[in-house]
Order: sequence, then structure tokens, then C-alpha cells
Amino acid sequence: MRFPKPCTLFSWRRSGQAVLRLALVALLALNLMARSPGASAQTFTTLDAPNAAAFTVAQGINAAGQIVGKYEDATFTTHGFLWHKGTFMTIDPPDAVLTDLFAINAAGQIVGRYEDSTFTSHGFLWDKGNFTIIDPPDAGDFTSANAINAAGQIVGQYTDSAGTAHGFLWQKGNFTALDAPDAGPSTGAFGINAAGQIVGGYADSAGTGHGFLWRKGTFTTLDAPDAGPVGTVALGTNAAGQIVGQVVDSTSTPHGFLWHKGTFTTIDHPDAVDFTIARAINAAGQIVGTYRDTVTSHGFLWHKGIFTTIDPPDAVVTDVQAINATGQIVGIYLADNGSGQITGHGFVARSRKPSNDVPSQ
Repeated sequence: MRFPKPCTLFSWRRSGQAVLRLALVALLALNLMARSPGASAQTFTTLDAPNAAAFTVAQGINAAGQIVGKYEDATFTTHGFLWHKGTFMTIDPPDAVLTDLFAINAAGQIVGRYEDSTFTSHGFLWDKGNFTIIDPPDAGDFTSANAINAAGQIVGQYTDSAGTAHGFLWQKGNFTALDAPDAGPSTGAFGINAAGQIVGGYADSAGTGHGFLWRKGTFTTLDAPDAGPVGTVALGTNAAGQIVGQVVDSTSTPHGFLWHKGTFTTIDHPDAVDFTIARAINAAGQIVGTYRDTVTSHGFLWHKGIFTTIDPPDAVVTDVQAINATGQIVGIYLADNGSGQITGHGFVARSRKPSNDVPSQ
């Protein structure tokens, strides 16, 4: 059992591509009338890989503005990409039939996962054109390298031959398994900061989800006060030790959260109805994520209690994935091409004078 990342409309790291394409069609029917009027507080650059057909999604960005993600071509094959200053580079390990890139650090080192012809998933590091496979010795059919810090420490998740999911830390070829003391069938590591502090989630023997912080071998469990049986998961952390993620309450409603020094703050956009997820936080404490109102899903930026909606001008659905140190934001949006066909586009947003800021409630 793998510990799943919290689900939003575009949490595709664990999803099959056929499911993804069906979801695009369904979302078009639901959201064609959902465009948001008014001026935007950002300038947007659309990122469409030259060979993309169904979608491009931007999933990670470093301080230099280098962006990584994935796209699907006309043969339904998914490729990884690196984008910088208008130029795309496809990144696929030699035996890959599917590639997914999640994060890039200041040195331009990239982590992700790929599937080979047997549909076994491998984690990997890409560094200046060289691939290093990141598979723990006891890995079964699934490994994913999810995040990397400036020191080149990599965290992720793998399943062993018995199907139990474990988190891991990789550093210079050495693996450390990350299993919370009361973990049951699954643990996953999803973020790491410059100090080597790791965040993620695990399920206990009863199947309840818990977030965690790992520091120098010690686990701290993170359970939001209003967590229900589905529980809490931590997704990102910055150098100050601020942590963001998602909690599902007893009514099965997902909420975003910020945790710092033992205190939880709920991060819910005032217009949110179905869910909010807080996915990433930068050094300035700016948080990004996604929420759904009564009609569709929108990206958001939260800073010091103020929300800014992140929607490209022609978006019918938006999902935000990451933010860098300078406040550049990346993600994916869906747009109608005018003939009833929906396509997914990557984007990078840059802030300008806000015009749609909303205070927290």
C-alpha cells in the first residue's frame, strides 16, 4: 500500500494517464462556464512543450526560474521536461516509457520517477545530463524521488516486495528508511528543507493518516486538531521549519494548514467549498495551493493572512504546484480550445500589484 498524496483535481503523481485523459473530458463538461472575470494580480506565461498533445504540467521551480514537469505527446507517452528562459528540454531516462519530474534545486539537480517497460517505477536524479537511479535495496515495483534540497539530499517513497510503503532519505548513495514508530502499511516523504528536516505522512495500523516531521532521526507526529479518520499529511517545509499540508476533518472535508512550532493555522480560502490544499511554502512564508468553490478549482497564494487567487486568463480549472524564493508560482490550468476540446497547459505566474486579494476568515 502506498501512502497517497492528497487528492485534488490534478494530483497526478500516482495517477494513470488513461484516467487523467478521462478526467480532462469530465472537467470540461463541469467547468466550461467557470471563467473568473476581472483583472489578475499576476502576469502569466503559458508553458506548452513543443510535442505536447493532451497536457503540460509544471511541478517544480528553483530560485533561478528553472521549471520542471511533464507533458503527454500524441502517442499518449508522458515525458519529463526542463524549461528555462523559453527553452524546453525533454528529460527521459534511457529505458523510460513514462517520466515524471517533481523538483529542482539551486544547482539544477532534478528528481522524479520513471516507469520501465515492465511498469516498474524507479526514482532518479538527473544532474547535468547524467542519470542516477534512486531505488532502495529492498524496493519492489515502485520508487519515487519526490524532493531535493540544496545539499542534494533526496526524499521519496518506495514499496517493498510485500507491498508495504516506506519513506526514504538518499544522500550520496546512502539510503535511510523513514518509518514512523507507529506506522502501519505506509509512510511517504514529500518535502525536505535546507537543514535536512523532512516532512510527509504515514498511515497507522488502523489506516488513520498522520503527518510527520523528521529531524536527525527523531519523528514528530503532526495531527491537526480537527483531523478525522483520513487524517493529516505534511507536504512542504521551508528553512524556518514552517510546514504546510492538508487535513481531512470528521465530515470528510479537506483543509489546508500551516504548522509552526507546535501551532496549527487553518488555510482555507473564503470561497472554498469542496477542499483546500496547501502544497508549498517558500522562505518568505508565502504559501501556494488549490481550492474548489461551488463551480471549479482555483490556485491561490496566501501570505500573512491574505489570499490572492491564481487563475490564468483563459483557465476553466487551475491547480498550483510550487513557489520559488522570488515568488514565482507554477502549476497547470485547463482551457477550452473553442470546439469543446479541453487541454492542460503549464504556467508560471509572476506577481504584480494585487487586485484580487482576499483576507482570511
